[in-house]
Amino acid sequence: MTNTGCHHHAYLPPLDESDMVKIWVISAFIILSGLLTMIAQNPAITVAYPFLSKLTPHLFYIPIVLMSLWYPRRTLQCVVMIMAVFAAVVTYFTMIGVTVDFITSGFTAAIYLWVVAATSTVSRDDPLTYAKCRSFVENRARSGLLIKEYLGMPGEGQQYLRQSREYIDALIEACHSHNREVRESAVQTLDLIGEPAVEPLIRALEDESVATREAVARVLGTIGDTRAIEPLMESLRDESRRVREAGARALAAIGRPSVERLIQGLSDDEWHVRVGSVVALRITGAPETIPDMIRLLSDRSVYVRREAVKTLGRIGDGRAVPPLCRVLREDAREVRIRAAWALGRIGDDSAVDALVDALYHDTEQDVRERSAQALALMRTERARSALMSAARGDENTRAAALEALGSI
Repeated sequence: MTNTGCHHHAYLPPLDESDMVKIWVISAFIILSGLLTMIAQNPAITVAYPFLSKLTPHLFYIPIVLMSLWYPRRTLQCVVMIMAVFAAVVTYFTMIGVTVDFITSGFTAAIYLWVVAATSTVSRDDPLTYAKCRSFVENRARSGLLIKEYLGMPGEGQQYLRQSREYIDALIEACHSHNREVRESAVQTLDLIGEPAVEPLIRALEDESVATREAVARVLGTIGDTRAIEPLMESLRDESRRVREAGARALAAIGRPSVERLIQGLSDDEWHVRVGSVVALRITGAPETIPDMIRLLSDRSVYVRREAVKTLGRIGDGRAVPPLCRVLREDAREVRIRAAWALGRIGDDSAVDALVDALYHDTEQDVRERSAQALALMRTERARSALMSAARGDENTRAAALEALGSI
């Protein structure tokens, strides 16, 4: 398994050239510090250079800090190495008869370990660590190995990645890559990570990149965590239509837990939120929202009215027929077109007169055509008779009626 540099410390990476250089540097400092410590304990040297015995313990801070900064995710290995070297030095001095102050030695060892912990913690948040993760994610995604390697990991390795903020942030960053394969791999991996990625994903809904906000909304919907409901409701206010649509689909994907909040969104002052709520509820298929959808047929926004009409047609409840018939006489052409479609989909015979009236008298050809298609969609005798009569009417009506009859 190739290691990212942000994997669990139990999974050591193959050593590349840069790692070999770092290891040689660290080893050189350890050996040099150890040799100087041994030399400094020689009685003759101690008398001639008394400052040397006080200086040498501090030399070990150099390899300690380098290990912690270069390998912040390998704190355990660093601790084991430090303790092994420290124990070897103490053992050596004891064997050659040098008196060792174990209290001072223990205190020094504790300080070494504290430095490891402190520098490792700081460097985990270092931008260089994040940059390494980001580079790994992009390279593996480009080669098609990102998801395969994640799925092929032992459970412990997967668990560590699921808790790695740098790894998750790198995946989120990859969501707005120009490379489609990179974007899709990142999204799928975030989906596999699931619940631990929710909070970082929620924060990423504020990202300046439209592509990232859109992808993040999609992933939150797939994960389905209810913590995302309110942030996704806020995404319905986004300046980008793509993000708003992704937010609506995500809320629908979360399903029943989001319905109550979506119903509240139908009364929001912002028309984008009302539209997004209608779309999400349409996908969810919540029949309890029919009264709300009927109310929205008179909304001040034509976009809200249009989506409410589509939703009533999709739900297919007969209670919507009378108000939809009235909508056939409203001003907005696109709303009338969708009202005709909705009535045809519901298939209630009581809508025939309203559709025939639109077929004969609407000023827009596409409204007349959609009304004829709606009558054909009903497949009732009354609707068929109305189309047969219209086929003998004026030129515009005849063309629409004949085309609809041909589809029966």
